[in-house]
Amino acid sequence: MTRLLLSIIARLTVCGLGLGTGMWPAYATAQTADDDEPARTRQGIRRRQQEAKQDELVPHVVSPAEERVRFLETWRLPRRLFAKGVRGFRPVIGGMPSGSGFVEGGGYIAGYNNDLLQGTANARYSTRGFSEYDAGLIMLTRVNNLSPVEGFLTAGYRDYTALRYFGLGGDSSRGDRTTYGLEDRYVDLGFRA
Repeated sequence: MTRLLLSIIARLTVCGLGLGTGMWPAYATAQTADDDEPARTRQGIRRRQQEAKQDELVPHVVSPAEERVRFLETWRLPRRLFAKGVRGFRPVIGGMPSGSGFVEGGGYIAGYNNDLLQGTANARYSTRGFSEYDAGLIMLTRVNNLSPVEGFLTAGYRDYTALRYFGLGGDSSRGDRTTYGLEDRYVDLGFRA
């Protein structure tokens, strides 16, 4: 930076003296000699390499596999399928306690894009005979951040036929295992912020 500043000051001085003494052509020849000098520096070499590389540039070609992945990322198939479903109907996987086996089911959602009210209904069944049914209503949903608070009302029925219980603490052994059934109905009402 200081070298550049000194060079500019020197040129202005020479230019000022050259105008008064008639030395302008000498300054002009010195200027052209300085223009050739950067070709021998690292900066000049790098500039020439970049100019040569510009002639060899080809557009980026996306492979078919990458194109498919981009399509799935922009379409958001799993999220759309499990959140919104198709015309409100969606698959439901999981959501039961450990030991229930593979859990699958179906659900319906109404008002997913509605800012004020949303309704859901779900049914799950597991390979070990567990079942669960629930329905819910969400008021003032936070879809578009219109409200920092949303209210919910959820009601459901659970029938877990054989839950495993090993006892409390690390001293419990597998031989102390027992099973019990749980059948209950529940209602949840509240607000989330």
